[in-house]
Amino acid sequence: DEEEGAREERGAREKAEVEAALARRQGSVLGQHRLHLKEMDSMIEAHRKKLEESISERVSERWDVDPDTIGLIVGPKGVNIKRARELEGVWSVTVGDADVVVVGSSAEACAAARNILEFARIEIPVTSRDRAVIVGKGGKNAKDIQTQSGLRSMQVDERAGVVVLFGNRESLTKGTRAVELIKKFNVEESELYEESRGLMTSVGMYASQQPDGEEALSAHAPPAARAPAFDAEVEMDERAVGAVIGSKGSVIRQIADATGCKLDVMREGYGVGRAAVYISGRDMEGVEDAASWVRALVSPLAVGEAWEATVIDVLANGVRLSGPPPRLTHKEHFLPVHLLPDPDAPPVLGDKVHVTVASVDERGARVRVTGSEVDGGGYGGGR
Repeated sequence: DEEEGAREERGAREKAEVEAALARRQGSVLGQHRLHLKEMDSMIEAHRKKLEESISERVSERWDVDPDTIGLIVGPKGVNIKRARELEGVWSVTVGDADVVVVGSSAEACAAARNILEFARIEIPVTSRDRAVIVGKGGKNAKDIQTQSGLRSMQVDERAGVVVLFGNRESLTKGTRAVELIKKFNVEESELYEESRGLMTSVGMYASQQPDGEEALSAHAPPAARAPAFDAEVEMDERAVGAVIGSKGSVIRQIADATGCKLDVMREGYGVGRAAVYISGRDMEGVEDAASWVRALVSPLAVGEAWEATVIDVLANGVRLSGPPPRLTHKEHFLPVHLLPDPDAPPVLGDKVHVTVASVDERGARVRVTGSEVDGGGYGGGR
């Protein structure tokens, strides 16, 4: 009995020790859990405060866009969107069906993204001299400006007197700066010329009183004093350029020699099928004469216009008549035999006939012809 009582007492003591150990372990786990919960509460509170601060600093910028320009905004394989999102301070870029929203940490960051993503069109007023320099020979200057600035397009509107730029705000800033620099250069060059001309006039008054003074003055005049001071531009159908140039450049050289002006043919920047001749010279009269000459060569015939034509070819079905001088774009007119003033007695090679433009349509001019001894005449189909 004593041994049985000792075993029970020992068992009870061991059970109490196990229960005490379990209690201590549970207390330790609960304590650690409570500590972890406290730490998590602190982290959540810190994150909440940070989120509130970021929301208070959040800046967004939204603008409407033409749906047709969405492809330009996104760029090939999303390159523009990627560039904008990689900017420092830009958090997100969202392109909708007709708008773009940029969210960032500052207005500057959003504006930088907008410079990449917003496309627009602007017009810059320019003079004919500005346009000539902006376009350059063969359109080289315009191509360089467009390539280096990143513009999508650059067109010269001669009638409106403007240069039209299209691209994102980043490229428009660069393109506008290039055009404005050219305009500023032209203004400064003109002012320099005027100053030099005034100086040369004063010196010339003295030099003219000396032996061989004027010749010496002309030979040693500074470049600015010899620079062109006046210019003009004549726009035309590109097909008429050949009339101004002439065979192997004979006509354009003749105009330059007669007026003392420089003539440059420009085929770029005037739209499809359009071109222009830029004229520059040292006196306004010469420039105006050259411009009038060019216009006479390329201007279309008008109803009522008349001239004394020469029969330059006699064919079985009609005759060919010379066009109105000095127009090389209307070198000749064909007149069917049944429309001649006297079909039974057609003119011969070299005869002179009076030609009047009766009507003009999209195919050309129709002319009325009268012979030297015929009053009235037939209605010719000269084109």
